[in-house]
Amino acid sequence: MPHLVYTKRGMPVPLSYYLVGEVLWEEPTQLLQLAKMSLEGAEQDKSEREHCTRLKDLPNLNHDLERTLWKAGIRNADELQQHGAKESYLRLKAVSKHAGVNILLALAGAICRTHQAALPIGVRNELIEWHKHHSAPLPKT
Repeated sequence: MPHLVYTKRGMPVPLSYYLVGEVLWEEPTQLLQLAKMSLEGAEQDKSEREHCTRLKDLPNLNHDLERTLWKAGIRNADELQQHGAKESYLRLKAVSKHAGVNILLALAGAICRTHQAALPIGVRNELIEWHKHHSAPLPKT
């Protein structure tokens, strides 16, 4: 059964919906069975989405940072948690040269679900030192 596809800004976007052909409309038993399966799948998708928070919904993260994290391969809050602030920062820095210490602190705060200013001072200082070490220019040879 083919997926419905629509065009957004010139790009085809496949949807999680299916195109029901004329033949299927004439088979009510099969159509109802597929409709039930679709409903179960939609309920499961909804449950998974509720468990997996969007990045922009976390403290300190906005839509632009969310998109940059996507480019770095981090798609949701669970993945951010798995990678941790430091690895996520390094991945982010690989795709965006504008990542500074405030981004690192923002990531750590987002993981803790708190504002970066509310991070414990020990954690904050350790991250700042780590950032200094990982952003120092390489010695010239």
